[in-house]
Amino acid sequence: MIIAKTYSCMLGRNDESDARYYLSKLLRYNKSRVTHHHRSLPLTTQKCYTSAIIMQLKPIKPSTLEQFVAQHPLGSFVQSAANAKRVVQLGWQPHYLGLFAEGERLVATAVLYEWRTLGYSEFECLQGPLVDYHNSAVLSTLLTELKKYVKAHKGILLRIQPPLILRQGSDPTHLLEVTGTAKALQQLEKAGFRAIPPQQTDHNARYVRWFFAKDLSPYHDDAALLKSFDAKTRSCVKAATKYGVAVREITAVDDLAPFAKLLIDTGTRRGFSGRSEEFYQQLFRAFHRKQAWFLIAELDLAGYQARLSAQQDTLQTERDALATEPDKQGQVKELDNQLAAVAKRLADYETLRHAANGDVLPLAAAIFMHTNDNEVVYFLSGSNDQHAKFSGSYALQYAAMRRAISLGAQRYNFYGTSGNFNGFPEQEGVYHFKKGFGGQLEERAGCYEYIARPFIQQVIRCVRAARKIIAR
Repeated sequence: MIIAKTYSCMLGRNDESDARYYLSKLLRYNKSRVTHHHRSLPLTTQKCYTSAIIMQLKPIKPSTLEQFVAQHPLGSFVQSAANAKRVVQLGWQPHYLGLFAEGERLVATAVLYEWRTLGYSEFECLQGPLVDYHNSAVLSTLLTELKKYVKAHKGILLRIQPPLILRQGSDPTHLLEVTGTAKALQQLEKAGFRAIPPQQTDHNARYVRWFFAKDLSPYHDDAALLKSFDAKTRSCVKAATKYGVAVREITAVDDLAPFAKLLIDTGTRRGFSGRSEEFYQQLFRAFHRKQAWFLIAELDLAGYQARLSAQQDTLQTERDALATEPDKQGQVKELDNQLAAVAKRLADYETLRHAANGDVLPLAAAIFMHTNDNEVVYFLSGSNDQHAKFSGSYALQYAAMRRAISLGAQRYNFYGTSGNFNGFPEQEGVYHFKKGFGGQLEERAGCYEYIARPFIQQVIRCVRAARKIIAR
């Protein structure tokens, strides 16, 4: 596609050749598609000349895509080549596409996921495409070329999920609109894409629309980061440290078993669709270790027992020293309560040993994505509720944030977030857990759909509906 663009400049006496150069360059392009205007004006007078920008959508290499995603402000692991490689195993076929300006400059990318059905294809671009949505010329060209591509590949429809924030804020009842988003979405509609009502997509985990994110740029040390949490969260992070909870990274696929078990058990407990250990192995292999961090919070049982024994000895020594002083009996009573609590923890030690994986007790595990240089995403997690008192989940978040800051990431994305505010009251507790670390709720634009073959789409809908009825 050729886009005509007009430039204005002040041409001095030696700049007339400049204008002639741009005009001659323009004339080398398709003359029938671009209109040129050039007339004689006094030198030193402002002149306008037109140049043509050629834009072309074409397949790109996975390595080219990865570099673009890593640097783009809207880059997401969902639009990464690594994730595309993973979904192939789920039956989707990825298409790596890039829009180039003037031959060499990559200005937008889109990973389209294709699902074949009855000889035709449905295409999705989740959390994409990646483009400057405020550059109307580039956005318009990209949308036009994507529609052509889908039609050329027997596509029924193209469903996109522009990563644009509609509203954001710390209070779900008073979210503020983000400037510029509405204008970009109007351009999508002008290009033939219709907004899909949220009630049709919000129950599908594939179409994440609500996020919670924290700006890390103000924090440069652990003290400042810890201070940014609310009181309960700070207390839990400190408790994990006191208990000796350690966060370890899984670096070998053979070491995934205890990690996967935590996530699988959590999914079963919460009624999520079951995922096997093989699912996490595939995820582990698809991303290299700089892109996906598999972190597990564990309690070193031998160290835990040693700390309890030392604490018990210290408390007993203090109590013995005060036992004979009449005016210290209040403190003695308090020490007795503390000793009883420590004794109970020591008594529970054998139970913990039974549930342990060797010398360590797995508490919580999570996957964090870092495919974009500026962002770390808290993707998937699981925990053992029976051992929640050790605050393993809090230790994981704190460790991931500290690592993100050390790598220069300025945004910490807690990813999909739901609660009372969007009709999922059963997830309100998870929302408050994330909120305790500080940040803002983000409502994104949702899904938009372009129907390339309306008649075929209706036929396929009828066939699917009939299959559902027969399956009953």
